[in-house]
Amino acid sequence: MRDWHAMRQPVLSLSLGLCVLSLVLVTPARAEEELLLGSGTEAPRAQLIGWSKDERRFAFRVFERDEPFVPGMAEEDTTADPSRGKDGFCKGYMDHQGKPFHGSLALRVFEQGKKVVVLPIQEQEKCTPPKKAAQRLAEAKKTLAGLGIDLQSTGREWSPKEGAMRLEVKEGTRPPFTLELLDDTEDIDNEDEGTSRYKGKLQLLLHEGGKKQVLWSKAFDKEHTNDDYFVSVPNVAVSPSGRRVVVLNRTYEASTRQMSNTLTVVAILDVPEAATAKAE
Repeated sequence: MRDWHAMRQPVLSLSLGLCVLSLVLVTPARAEEELLLGSGTEAPRAQLIGWSKDERRFAFRVFERDEPFVPGMAEEDTTADPSRGKDGFCKGYMDHQGKPFHGSLALRVFEQGKKVVVLPIQEQEKCTPPKKAAQRLAEAKKTLAGLGIDLQSTGREWSPKEGAMRLEVKEGTRPPFTLELLDDTEDIDNEDEGTSRYKGKLQLLLHEGGKKQVLWSKAFDKEHTNDDYFVSVPNVAVSPSGRRVVVLNRTYEASTRQMSNTLTVVAILDVPEAATAKAE
């Protein structure tokens, strides 16, 4: 669990604010649609920062990241924009791990009805001065409070990776259970056609009381001409009560000409009671 109030670095931290707050209300998505969190040439990063009391609403802060300017080419930009350093990074742009990044920062609120509120903090094209970012964040925190988002109520986040594909959830009011991510996907080359086929399945399993069930599943069968293509689950967020789970998907595509990363909320799940689990 990360301490929201400990993130008080000049730009990225929650000491940043907004003088003129911009709210973007997105039309509710259909149930089968994924909800965009961010995109960029580098993998976007998202951190869950709070839940509403009824856990129907939650908020992420999202870093959309792109490759920084080449230092040798940044001199002209720094002359025009004193907020940018010679290394190409905007001054004060730090991610949640305290590392400089090139891109943008925004807070995004999701509801069970799949409406999205976007609160921009730092812009990408032109550096947002630290003072202005601080004003934006101050206003954004007021907006979050008005939407019922408690920044002290972060629940638990999990980043599945090799060797750590299971998460034991013991916190909250729901009985303890274990989540397991199964990645049964592969990218198969078709050298004769000059294409590849990405196929298989991602599954999130719920283990409880010697039983298991599939909590979420996504199948793939996609032909592509990219040099590289894959879909992964970079984050899983569990609500404070343990009764709600949010699954994120990252889609990566790379060719000799371009590279893209897209981060989405792919599933908002209610964890069923133990009695509904199926025998292993």
